[in-house]
Amino acid sequence: MDLTYGKLSGNLQLHGDPDHPLFTGMLSLQRARALVNYLNTQYTCTNDIIVHEDNFELRNFIINDASSNAAIANGKSFMTTLRTFVLMFALMPTTFRH
Repeated sequence: MDLTYGKLSGNLQLHGDPDHPLFTGMLSLQRARALVNYLNTQYTCTNDIIVHEDNFELRNFIINDASSNAAIANGKSFMTTLRTFVLMFALMPTTFRH
């Protein structure tokens, strides 16, 4: 991925204890864009990311290609260990460039 831009803001609540802090809340991506080098295609999005104690969730996360064709992503990402990151997403394209 290359040429990544955008703004990330949010409202997170911190709870738990000092040895095991937990975050919950919402993050907002605004005017985010990235060039996927392998596909030579730029994608954009403006969406919210739900932060749970143990994962990040996308619900009806809309991704647009350079021609404004949309795909909708739903799913979660989480870490099983500090070195293992798991992505579980479903992508439902309309007329999406790939």
